[in-house]
Amino acid sequence: MATFLSKLFKPKWQSKHLPTRLEAIKALDEHQQEEQHILQQLAKEETHPEARSAAINKVTNSQCLISLHGQVDDAIKRTIEARLQQLASAQSLTLFDLILDAELLCEMIVKSEQPDVFINGLGHIEDPQALLTIATHGKTSRIRQAAAELLESEQPLQALANAAKSKDKSVYQIAKNKLNRIRTELKTRAEHRAAVEKILGELEELAHTDNLQMYNAKLESLIQRWDAHVAEASEAERVCFKERVAACKQRSETLEREAREQAEQERLERAGGDEQAATLLMLQETLEHFQGQAASAQDRASLDALIKTQETRWLEATRHTQVEKAQSKKYQNMMHALRHILASVQAFAEHESVIRQEITNIAASREDAGKLASHVRKLKDTLQKVDWPANFAQPHTLQQAHEALGQSADIKQALAENAKALQDTIQQQLKQLDESLEDKQVKASAKLVKAIQGNLAQLDGARAEKLNAKLSLYIKQLHELRDWQSFAASPRQEELCDEMERLCEHTMEPRAKAEKIRAMQKEWKTLGGASDKNLWERFKAAADKAYEPCQRYFDEQQRLKDNNLQRRQTIIEQLGTFIENNDWDNTDWPAADKINQRARQEWKSAFPVDFKANKPLQKEFNRLLGKLDDYLNGERERNHAKKEAIVNEAEALIEQQDLQAAMQQAKALQKSWQEVGITAHKTDRALWKRFRAACDAIFARRDAQREEHHQALADNLDTARQLLATIDNYLNGIDATTPLSELTQTQRDFRTQFKQLPMLAKKEQEPVNHAFQTAMDKLSQQIKERKLAHEKSMWSAAQQGASLCRKAYIAQQDGTLNEALIAEGDTQFSDLSAYPGNLGKMLKELWIGVKANSLPKQAILDNDEARALCIRAEIAAGIDSPDSEKQLRMQLQVGRLSEGISKKVEHQSREAQLAAVLESWYRKVGLSEQETAPYEARIQHCMKSLFGEQ
Repeated sequence: MATFLSKLFKPKWQSKHLPTRLEAIKALDEHQQEEQHILQQLAKEETHPEARSAAINKVTNSQCLISLHGQVDDAIKRTIEARLQQLASAQSLTLFDLILDAELLCEMIVKSEQPDVFINGLGHIEDPQALLTIATHGKTSRIRQAAAELLESEQPLQALANAAKSKDKSVYQIAKNKLNRIRTELKTRAEHRAAVEKILGELEELAHTDNLQMYNAKLESLIQRWDAHVAEASEAERVCFKERVAACKQRSETLEREAREQAEQERLERAGGDEQAATLLMLQETLEHFQGQAASAQDRASLDALIKTQETRWLEATRHTQVEKAQSKKYQNMMHALRHILASVQAFAEHESVIRQEITNIAASREDAGKLASHVRKLKDTLQKVDWPANFAQPHTLQQAHEALGQSADIKQALAENAKALQDTIQQQLKQLDESLEDKQVKASAKLVKAIQGNLAQLDGARAEKLNAKLSLYIKQLHELRDWQSFAASPRQEELCDEMERLCEHTMEPRAKAEKIRAMQKEWKTLGGASDKNLWERFKAAADKAYEPCQRYFDEQQRLKDNNLQRRQTIIEQLGTFIENNDWDNTDWPAADKINQRARQEWKSAFPVDFKANKPLQKEFNRLLGKLDDYLNGERERNHAKKEAIVNEAEALIEQQDLQAAMQQAKALQKSWQEVGITAHKTDRALWKRFRAACDAIFARRDAQREEHHQALADNLDTARQLLATIDNYLNGIDATTPLSELTQTQRDFRTQFKQLPMLAKKEQEPVNHAFQTAMDKLSQQIKERKLAHEKSMWSAAQQGASLCRKAYIAQQDGTLNEALIAEGDTQFSDLSAYPGNLGKMLKELWIGVKANSLPKQAILDNDEARALCIRAEIAAGIDSPDSEKQLRMQLQVGRLSEGISKKVEHQSREAQLAAVLESWYRKVGLSEQETAPYEARIQHCMKSLFGEQ
């Protein structure tokens, strides 16, 4: 009967005819669980490549394909890889998301004919050995370089460098560069670590040292050094640093306070406990200090504080005590001296740059007595303003100033000596001039006159006056000599005629040409005129002809001046008409201001003009501008008042509690500001600065609120991160002793805490949610594993109880049931909580029936039922049955399909299906221990497949 059924229900995918198998495989529904199982079985066992490929192309279980990949030849591997890519694409995943096995991915990439398509996904591979294999054996340079770029640890990079050194220069260079960077980073990190430890050690020493010399400078140096290495410090080291710095600062303040107190006490003791005497002693020591060491700008604050504190101390000390006149006078004199020093220090700070400049100027004025005197006078005035007190140490700059004044006297003496030498030179030149005039040398004499005049200009008035009188006599002689020589000027006049005639033909700029003509005419005059009338007429005719283009140019310039004069007259008329006829109570002030500016521009552009003719026009124009400015200034003042009111309102808004209302009003004031009319630029800029400052202060409050909101979001993020850290710590602390109930309750508590987290920034929500869900997934996995372990434990108890029942049943049948076995069974079934579901109760009833030898027929198990139960368990667990059972398994599957059981079971989990089979298995007895053993082994295999190892 069984053989007949197997032939009757033999599926077509088991046909020996290949086309039939292919059609059957094509007809299998890959979405049906049972048929998907068949397809997976065919993918594993089918011998024909075409049929196997057809089955593989319909398998939807990626893990099945991945496990199969390592067991087939290269042709089938390519089919499996193509199918995996299809499955990934169908799920909107990459192959790297679907396949988590780095070795498989590596093998696929290395063997691929187009490995470059995997470049974008290489980042998913975290296994450095897989990346090393790709970088070494990839088929294209691009894939090798991409894999090399992803290697980050030193060992694989060194291996890659060794492998690629003589084969792939680009990959070798990448590996070498990354190795160098890693080693540099390691070295730098080690240096930073050493520096951190050294700084902390030095701070520890500084916190306990008794050497107070340069204490604060040493501490500041350590703090600056720490800033350069703080990134490499651990949190504990940073806390240690802050604590030690605080200790050092506290020690420094304590020591300084103690030093001050001790100094005060010593003064008080030296003064015999008298506060008045102690105050005088303090002032005396301070004055003595500044007598030996010059006060500087850095001493201003401390000196000012000293004066105020000692003044208060003196008042307190003398409030109820009679003060001796000598002591009071001494106090007043010393306080006056200290105030004088403070005022001088402040004045010196203000004028130091001027003093330095004048010192430089004096050094540079060695050749000019006038400039030297000016700079000396200015330096003396500045030193008088500083008024540095006598008998007190002076700053270096003041010392230099007094040295410069001392040197100025030497320079003045040197200049006087130079003046004597210059006077001697002039005397010598006058002697030469006298000889030149005797020799009738006009040009040489004229040259000497100019030289003498130049030298005389360098002498002071007293020395130059006598020499000037003598020079005047020689100049008169020179003029007489020229008159005497005028009769001999004809040759030069001939030359001038030739030059003027050439100038007629020469083209040049009119003003330069006219200047040239005037120079030649002037020279003609210096020659004393011409005795030859024809020569004069020739020169005049040539000059007139040469001047004709110049005359035309100057006529044109005169017309331009006349036109500009007329334009200015028109401007005056139009401006006067506007001022007289304009309605100044309802005027367009921006337009009026524009007319004012335009009139000034037009007036300026109407140039050149004849100065004399323009003078009355300029006066009238200035009068009209003044009148127009009066109107405009009045409007400007009114607008200044408006803007002043706007500024006051804006400044009042700074303290307004309702920030939103304040900002809205500030914006309205900004609009009102823009609507205010003309203003004076300088006043407007001052008001604008105040208005801008007030608006900035208002909107700074908004920025502060935003910053506060951002800070709140940052705090919320810290709270979320703390919760995530707590969850991670809890996950890391879970071990085998953690109860399942605690895990479940903790998961609920974490979810509740996460829901109660404050609002996060949008950009932070997704990563925080993802991190929390990942942690919850890990915890859920722990709970699942704990539940599976619990189920395994209960089924193990069930197996023990069933084994005891079966043993007792056989003993009952053999008549060997003894008291010990009965006692063991009673103890076994005294507590039913260790069994799954109702199985404990069923096993106890079975035990009672075995003892009483009154079992119902359905509790007795035979081999056929045991085989069927094992196959059902293997179907539920999703594992293969032995080859000898495949026929029976098919019959059972067909039978279930016929009865409609498969569809109902399909909605149950595999665990539930297996639990139902195990319940039927363990509540039956009848087979011997030898008969039960192979079935029990198969049952245990099913349990391990679903629940894992015991």
